[in-house]
Amino acid sequence: MSWDTVRKPYEPHIRNLIQLIDLHDQEFTRTGEQFHLEQSTRLQFIVNNLKSYIIDKELELKLY
Repeated sequence: MSWDTVRKPYEPHIRNLIQLIDLHDQEFTRTGEQFHLEQSTRLQFIVNNLKSYIIDKELELKLY
């Protein structure tokens, strides 16, 4: 079993989430609307949790 067994299925989704974070950051900068800052913060939390889960799973499977 290799590292990409755990990580690979999530990669495109993480990329999409990061693009969405970037969009909300740009919109917050452009408009100053608090909504975009809140959504960016929530999405960053989700991405960080997902990355932590992946790392924990890789450690559990002794892929490092």
